[in-house]
Amino acid sequence: MSFNCRNCVLAAWLLLGVAGARAQEATLSANTNRPIRQVGPGLFEVGQVRLDTRLKTASFAGRVNQREGAIEYLLVAANGKLLESVLRTDIEPYHLHTALLLLGVKGAPPTTLNPDYSRPVAGDPISLSVVWTNQNQRLEFPAEDLVSNVESGQALTRGNWTYSGSRLLEGTFIAQRDRSVVAVMGDMDALINNPRPGRENDKIWTVNTKACPPLETPVWITVKWLGKPANKE
Repeated sequence: MSFNCRNCVLAAWLLLGVAGARAQEATLSANTNRPIRQVGPGLFEVGQVRLDTRLKTASFAGRVNQREGAIEYLLVAANGKLLESVLRTDIEPYHLHTALLLLGVKGAPPTTLNPDYSRPVAGDPISLSVVWTNQNQRLEFPAEDLVSNVESGQALTRGNWTYSGSRLLEGTFIAQRDRSVVAVMGDMDALINNPRPGRENDKIWTVNTKACPPLETPVWITVKWLGKPANKE
């Protein structure tokens, strides 16, 4: 894939032209006229998201938002559903969406974004990792370690998540409006969804207190594109 700043700007304007959300436009005006900038070979910043085209990753800062209790989300943006999420971040969801589009990530076709939990979650596979520091020691774990299933008493099975990509309704990018980034329970309007069984059940998901760092601990979250699903060309 040929990747340069011109491609970045064109892709960003394409996304903004389609979404057209006033919140997005206000953010761009307040921050810079050039929301995507190159900061090194293969490295770009999309708002507060760091895009690495060589590693196929998008990374950004967050914090531990909830350390116990029932959850429906692994990650939400500020002003999102904070009472239901393990982590929170200050990034704009559409910045993460833009970064992943630039890598070539595909979400679910709009017609498949429905609450039929009997069918597999549509979209490209991605991995999620979380890094934090404890007594000057760098710790990195799969993000699924932070979520527990109360029925099994175990953390989420390690493995892929699915980039479903949210919806665009009447010019509004819903993930940006709702601030939903990574859903544990099925959410057609979150950017990333949990493809594991039980995603329809809002009674079984909780924070894995054994693995979760203390409240307000700064974390670094990385989304890595794993390529196309096996059944895609």
